[in-house]
Amino acid sequence: MSTRHTLVAVQDDRIIAFAELEEDGHLDMFYVHKDAVGKGIGARLYKAIEQRARERDVTQIHTEASITARPFFERQGFVVVSEQIVERGGVEMTNFAMDKPVQQTPERMKPSVQSSSSGEEPGLRQPESICVFCGSGTGNDPAYVEAAEALGRLLAERGITLVYGGGHVGLMGVIADAALAAGGAVIGVMPKALVEREIGHRGLTKLHVVGSMHERKALMSDLSEGFIALPGGNGTLEEFFEVLTWAQLGEHEKPCGLLNAAGFYNPLLAVFDHMTKHGFVSEKHRELVLVEESPEPLLRAFEDYRPPGNPKWIDRGQV
Repeated sequence: MSTRHTLVAVQDDRIIAFAELEEDGHLDMFYVHKDAVGKGIGARLYKAIEQRARERDVTQIHTEASITARPFFERQGFVVVSEQIVERGGVEMTNFAMDKPVQQTPERMKPSVQSSSSGEEPGLRQPESICVFCGSGTGNDPAYVEAAEALGRLLAERGITLVYGGGHVGLMGVIADAALAAGGAVIGVMPKALVEREIGHRGLTKLHVVGSMHERKALMSDLSEGFIALPGGNGTLEEFFEVLTWAQLGEHEKPCGLLNAAGFYNPLLAVFDHMTKHGFVSEKHRELVLVEESPEPLLRAFEDYRPPGNPKWIDRGQV
């Protein structure tokens, strides 16, 4: 009989998600309660399961997914290897067999792992992908370009996929070129209208072409495990404030940070403090904004980030 490893997410003394991984790498059960959908719980639960697989030298995880679950597993890196029609309750449905190789993390990139008995979330703490919002111009201070180049290189060196707006101009082009030159993966997301105006980057790992700005922002969010704003203008701020608001509302639990190159965001930080002082932003929500002047400490802050109301992760024996 196959040995199973079970992880359970508990919040407010109730189970909101659980998964079971067999010793042969079969992901037999994966469940997220409807109230926890869209808050990053599923992705974090899968990361914890994958870390358990690494610890047990499992080289591949395989599962069966419905047509509605397939997109989630594809975002985690699974590929469809076969499909079949099954009948449930007199209704024919398509099931997809999906596989994902499990790569051992190099020692220099291994983040710390919390023991499940501590009640903290186990698994990888370093995001696998980060969305960067930035200007379509370069600004008038060389420090902004230097910050974009440094962030792009660092993401590539850490093995973190860069997700961004897909352009080849301004700081967008700078950070994409820096990440690509350092051997990193770069995913762009751009509306068709902008691609037709020939401002799309042609050298990316992948460029998603979507129909609207709304679709662009939704897909960038879906592909990312954290958000960073470099210096930029109205569009950069609008994108950052949207994901920050989603975090405040509990729509996701991903870190949101400002790379405050040359003090660019100092006036905005003063506005945040002003809103907090006058009772429009709580102290808890003010702390959602992570701020550093250079990329390395900002990524460390992302690794240490614990969102408000973070669920406990426990093994089945503790339930």
